[in-house]
Amino acid sequence: MLSEGQKFGRLTVVKGAGSDKHQRILYECRCDCGTFTVVLATLLRTGRTQSCGCLRLERSIEAAKLSNRTHGMKQAPEYRTWCHMKERCSNSSCSDYRDYGGRGITVCERWKNSFENFYADIGPRPSPKHSIDRIDSNGNYEPGNCRWATPLQQSRNRDWGNRLEFRGETRRVSEWAEVLGVRPGTLHNRIRRGWPIERILAGGADLKIGKTSLVVS
Repeated sequence: MLSEGQKFGRLTVVKGAGSDKHQRILYECRCDCGTFTVVLATLLRTGRTQSCGCLRLERSIEAAKLSNRTHGMKQAPEYRTWCHMKERCSNSSCSDYRDYGGRGITVCERWKNSFENFYADIGPRPSPKHSIDRIDSNGNYEPGNCRWATPLQQSRNRDWGNRLEFRGETRRVSEWAEVLGVRPGTLHNRIRRGWPIERILAGGADLKIGKTSLVVS
């Protein structure tokens, strides 16, 4: 016999409710959600019934939410990032392949065929300004070597992260860009064109300065 006030999961026994047609004992119970329900005593004792049904519903909703975070995200920026990441590492027709797959950069097995794993490891994109970045720019796309990064963070982390020595002061290209109020890409373009240091940092104007040099890190 069960006693009034006994607790089974979310259900609290209120009183006996007779028996069913098979002579199995029933009890009226109050669920934590406020609903009253009649349950077989054996189901209460074995733990097979722990609520009026609200617990199962909540678990179903949580499962659906978890599914929506991975599946059903084909329009999400994280999913597009995953697709583009794989494409530039494996599709030789991709315009970026030369700088990724062409250099031997690969996507790890855990992420290659599973967006769910990628999303679980990398998490949601913090803001529209963030994009995927490899901490070791010569390493692969894999847990521990990837993060969401801002354009400035990525610029500081690129292979082309040269240091410019100018008037005795050495800074990274991205840092000079901050000082000068220009985009890091602007300075990188000047470096590629072979401009002298004076023009790189002066926007094309010739400066009469002392000895300067370009130091590649």
